[in-house]
Amino acid sequence: MRHLVFVCHGLLGMNATLHKFEAALNQALGDDYKAVLLCHSWGYTETLYGIDHLGRMAADEILSTCAQHDVWSISLIGISLGGLVLRRAATLLYMAKNIPGSSNSIVFEHYTSLGSPHMGVADDAGVFTRFACRWLLGQTGLDLTDPAFLHDAMVTKDDLLAMSAFKTRTAVCNEVSDVRVGYWSSSLGKMGDYTGPSNPVAALDWRIIPTGFNSFFSHSIVSMNSFFSAQWTPLLDKIIQSRDIGK
Repeated sequence: MRHLVFVCHGLLGMNATLHKFEAALNQALGDDYKAVLLCHSWGYTETLYGIDHLGRMAADEILSTCAQHDVWSISLIGISLGGLVLRRAATLLYMAKNIPGSSNSIVFEHYTSLGSPHMGVADDAGVFTRFACRWLLGQTGLDLTDPAFLHDAMVTKDDLLAMSAFKTRTAVCNEVSDVRVGYWSSSLGKMGDYTGPSNPVAALDWRIIPTGFNSFFSHSIVSMNSFFSAQWTPLLDKIIQSRDIGK
């Protein structure tokens, strides 16, 4: 094994729904790679504690897993909210790597987000989505509706350097029928009807992969829920064949 692929689930997610995705990744990538589901120790509601909090937990788990296996070449796959969590984790890992005397030897390879709300949740989102973010989903919901957080706190010089360190950056997006994350948000404002402030992270070289899903369950499918494995398997094959996961 020479490469670890870390997977982070989304808001109120559970690793139990990702075991088929984990198995499919390991089978497709071969013996040189190992898919690792993060957050197995997180409580169900811990995803409400904010993106910064979750990013720090993910960074600690990634670092300890790399040290345990003595494997420092990594790729990150963030599912929905997990895409933002792993962006934050990558920044923290990048910063820690540059501390003199650090044992952190991580090499960033590939970053992939699956239906992630990089640009947050807009006021034109569904009534329930807006209400949930502002009143039910804790600090995480506030983060997703706060432009100052999404476009300032998440886009520091270190954030840009960390994301630039990846060989590839890929955003997998639902163009239609995603009632949770709009096309404009999952594509970092590159696609769809987006007129808000630009995000410097979006100025990096990104590969945008539209899913083609057109279903009420589009977000659950792009989130690689085991129940919808028949629908997402061709998408996973496409991502792997394009070399966006693995070397």
